[in-house]
Parts: sequence; structure tokens; C-alpha cells
Amino acid sequence: AVSPGAGEHPLQYNYTFWYSRRTPSRPANTQSYEQNIKQIGTVASVEQFWRFYSHLVRPGDLTGHSDFHLFKEGIKPMWEDEANKNGGKWIIRLRKGLASRFWENIILAMLGEQFMVGEEICGVVVSIRFQ
Repeated sequence: AVSPGAGEHPLQYNYTFWYSRRTPSRPANTQSYEQNIKQIGTVASVEQFWRFYSHLVRPGDLTGHSDFHLFKEGIKPMWEDEANKNGGKWIIRLRKGLASRFWENIILAMLGEQFMVGEEICGVVVSIRFQ
């Protein structure tokens, strides 16, 4: 497990970044989805988050059918994960050009425990789809 470095500001939970890209023409099934999702890093402190995040491509610069996921460490961004079994989701559709700012605001709110039900939130996803 990742832990904060000396003098760093620990997060309430460790968080793992994931990335997935899907070919729109192929139907998704659980097995292909799980094979396609890639864990790209875990952070345990504010400083680790900013070091990692500063190297990520912003959602608005991703190509179509790409997803970034940020979930509490140990929880896969899949409905089949035990922590997500009784969960739900909110879908917010944004005009083109707003995804990067919204994604940053929502993950900072989650990492900073700004939601009253923070312990119930497993993670957030930004999905880039061009219609």
C-alpha cells in the first residue's frame, strides 16, 4: 500500500487512478471491460496527488470513448466489485470544453472530503464520448 511521505498531508483515503478506452464497435462484456481497464497510479497524500495529476492528460484532450476513474484504493471501477454492488451513479452531461474543469473540481471535492456522505462515495468517472 502507498503511504504519505514525511511531512506530507495525508488524504482521508488512498485513491487509485484508472484508465480505459473502448472500441465503440465492439460490445462490452464484463471480461473484456476488466481486461481493458488499467490501473495507472495510487496516491495517499495531497502532494502525491498533485505530482501524479500534473502528468495526466486532461479529460478534454482525450480521444473518444476514453474514461478516467478515481476510486478509493482497493475498489475496482466495476459494478461487480463488492463495494459497488448496491451503489448508484449520477450522470452529468457537459458541453464540450467543460469536462476538464468539472473533473478537476469533482475529484478535488472528493479528495478533500467536501461531500457530507464521503464515506459512501467509492469513486468518480469522467467518460469522453463524441456524439
